[in-house]
Amino acid sequence: MAQTMETFICVDFGMTGSGSWAKFPVVADFKRLAEDAVFSSFITTDKIRIHTHLTEGEASALCLLNCSTVANKSREFAAGDIVVSCDIGGATTDIAISIVAGAGKLDPCPQLRVHPVGVMSIDMNFWELPRQTLRKAGLQQNADDLAKEMSCGKWFTSTRSSFARTSGVERIEIVLPPGHTVGDWPSAETEIHDHRMSIIRDNSISIHRDVFESLFEDCVQQIEAGVDEVMAKLSKVDRVPTVLGFCGGGSKTVYIMDRLRRRYGETTPIIDHRQLAVSAELATITGNSLASNMTQLQKFAQNTRFGIKSKEESTLKVDSTLRVAEENKKNPSFYMTPVWVATFASSSRRGKVARYTLFPVSANAADAGSGNKDRILKQWVVEVDLTKKKWKGGSRTKEHYMLCKIVGLGKIDVEIQSHKGRVNYTEQVDPESDCH
Repeated sequence: MAQTMETFICVDFGMTGSGSWAKFPVVADFKRLAEDAVFSSFITTDKIRIHTHLTEGEASALCLLNCSTVANKSREFAAGDIVVSCDIGGATTDIAISIVAGAGKLDPCPQLRVHPVGVMSIDMNFWELPRQTLRKAGLQQNADDLAKEMSCGKWFTSTRSSFARTSGVERIEIVLPPGHTVGDWPSAETEIHDHRMSIIRDNSISIHRDVFESLFEDCVQQIEAGVDEVMAKLSKVDRVPTVLGFCGGGSKTVYIMDRLRRRYGETTPIIDHRQLAVSAELATITGNSLASNMTQLQKFAQNTRFGIKSKEESTLKVDSTLRVAEENKKNPSFYMTPVWVATFASSSRRGKVARYTLFPVSANAADAGSGNKDRILKQWVVEVDLTKKKWKGGSRTKEHYMLCKIVGLGKIDVEIQSHKGRVNYTEQVDPESDCH
């Protein structure tokens, strides 16, 4: 592994923790604990960095804004909008309030109380049910272990995820694990004195739907309490959330989401796993990756200048001003990445095609303007067909401008404009495929 590590410039580990961890001394220094865990796996650690900037709720908010069909379809999120993200996990539910600060940037509000509840509370409630039923059926020694095996088995976990109050099924059947056989209990129908009583039939625990529904109650109530707390905080300052997003494994539980939609859906737009382009369980990982990519892109834009050279010119022109695109300033919608723009003036007086080579050049290169190939990081060739549109009010050989828009680490948009600013040609350049 040590030899493999030498081939990397740097390896970043992005980690998110529960928003409540800072309150507990044992895990208060989450970054130090993460470094101890990661660094112990490598001989040299000088090329490894640990990032613990985001809580699970904050990372989820980034994913909800960037990777949902709501965001991709309407781009309706703008500066000042409020995003409430609710990450329903196994043991905790992280809720965060974030404000869109501008293009690609979220400002988190002070951390909210994390509720110590998740889908594991449903599993624990269920474990007690077959445990008591099996003991009543005479299985005293192995009842606890068998009940635990059932609570982790595919029959229960699948039923837990798909159960809905509106399904119309009177009783829920949870099959005993393979290799275990238990006789019917009670043995006679006359011994069933309550229709809600859990029984054993055909090697399955048969549970009345009202009893099965009650397993979810504690989990749902605590999640609702957390969201209600958020709504109350926002109401005090006369604000409402632009969107309420749910992710994490618990958000794929039909019963939980049905309850939450009924409670909040009429007043607040909701995003859940059905609108996410990634798995709900991976929302925090995706959001953390987006934040990391955003940081890398900002550094790339700050530390890189762009040079351009036409076929007829031997001098490499280097742009010294790389600015955030004006459209982001005027209409700061929440895009995955803000757009940086570099502008170059150039002209072509021969033929119908202007051919340019675009160079990202090291910002620290003192001799960048000389076109020293040793200092050039990558290059792309852009061909502009000047016959696509006629130049307004003059010859097609007049001076025009190339605008290079950095919209991602692997994507640059190139626009050619006339001297009057009218767009005449647009081409997307992908450095991964067009690099020479």
